[in-house]
Amino acid sequence: MARIKTPADRAAHIQACRRRDQEWQRKHGGGLPSARHYENVGDHAAVNNWQYHDHAIGYHRFYANTPEWIVGIAVRRGWISDRGELRLCENCWNEDGTHCFVCCPEAYAGGAA
Repeated sequence: MARIKTPADRAAHIQACRRRDQEWQRKHGGGLPSARHYENVGDHAAVNNWQYHDHAIGYHRFYANTPEWIVGIAVRRGWISDRGELRLCENCWNEDGTHCFVCCPEAYAGGAA
């Protein structure tokens, strides 16, 4: 699954899940989940993309550069409200300090490759 960065990414994820379920129903029969189910799927996917387990404190935190709208989902749901100090690279989505030198050459500027 691609990283969810915008509300449009979340909507695309929900639509993909719905299409997959509709295809399953056509082949195997049965009912489809409710619209609320897909809202839950979208919320979980968005939040899961931006959290990590902080072993020092024993629970999950958001990366420091998590979009506000995603933090808002988690706060409304009572899941996570704390941001840590780790950030995700906007290019390769690795945590800072573990950049891929192919997609993040600025991390290796000055011959530190």
